[in-house]
Amino acid sequence: MDRSGETYSYFSQTGVSFDEIVLEGASGGVDSLIRYLQSRRQMFLRDSSQISLRNEDPAHYVRAIEVFDDALSLLERIKQMDVQAELERAASQMEEMAENGTLPEAPGSRAQPHV
Repeated sequence: MDRSGETYSYFSQTGVSFDEIVLEGASGGVDSLIRYLQSRRQMFLRDSSQISLRNEDPAHYVRAIEVFDDALSLLERIKQMDVQAELERAASQMEEMAENGTLPEAPGSRAQPHV
């Protein structure tokens, strides 16, 4: 039986956004997302081992595992902070900078010449 079409994650099937998962706890929140990424990491680790046993280069699997490790590290950091409060603080700072005229110029935009 071909199960290749069943590889979509629960998260993608629920129709919730990443922000909803992390900030609002939809679909189990950060802990659920961490468990999901850990499971996916284990799958890549297993596949990498199988590739190595066939004397093939597992470099792209190793890189994918590193990306999962980075994502898990970031999620652990997010879990330790009050993300909503941090976002509100950043928005407040941006608003204050806009009022003071001290916002950094966006990449690719050009300042209008003063006449």
